[in-house]
Amino acid sequence: MSTAIFIQILLSWFVRPDHRVYELLDSMTRPVMKLAKSITPKTGMFDLSPIIALFGLEIAKAMWVYLFSMI
Repeated sequence: MSTAIFIQILLSWFVRPDHRVYELLDSMTRPVMKLAKSITPKTGMFDLSPIIALFGLEIAKAMWVYLFSMI
C-alpha cells in the first residue's frame, strides 16, 4: 500500500488523473487516502494527506508486528 501511494504521488506530477495507471492506483489507495484527507488540515495548494497516510500505515504496520511478536 505504501508503494502504491508513493507511485501515485510521483505520477500525479507527470500524468493526468484520467490516466489508466493513475486510476488503478487511486482505486487501490482511495480508502486510506480518504481517511487521511479527513484528518489533514487544509494547507492551501499543498496536499499533505499522502504523508499522513504513509505515517499512519507505518504505525499500523509496527503495531501489527508488535502484536504478532507477542504470540
